[in-house]
Amino acid sequence: MAFVLIASPLLASAQEVVDGPTEVPTVITSIQDVNALINKLISWMQFLLFALAALFIVMAAFTYLLAGGDPEKTGKAKNQVIYSIIAIAIALLATGIVLVVRSFFIE
Repeated sequence: MAFVLIASPLLASAQEVVDGPTEVPTVITSIQDVNALINKLISWMQFLLFALAALFIVMAAFTYLLAGGDPEKTGKAKNQVIYSIIAIAIALLATGIVLVVRSFFIE
């Protein structure tokens, strides 16, 4: 088992190198290009927010497990979970609001 853990970085380095995209990035020339860029940035920010919220839920779970019955630590862990769930709910609502506003302007 230890050999596999030690050798895994070496095995990962043995993979083939894949060339990157061959297309040259285009210059922003229209409002649609700006809209596409903003949409891509928003999707990356949402992904980052969901990943961070999930990470905070896992950290809160460890805090709760390691609290050892201390009411202050368990309360802190519960608050962290609540705040993480609120962050996820706000991100989902923001996505929904954007879709509703777009549907008014596009149709």
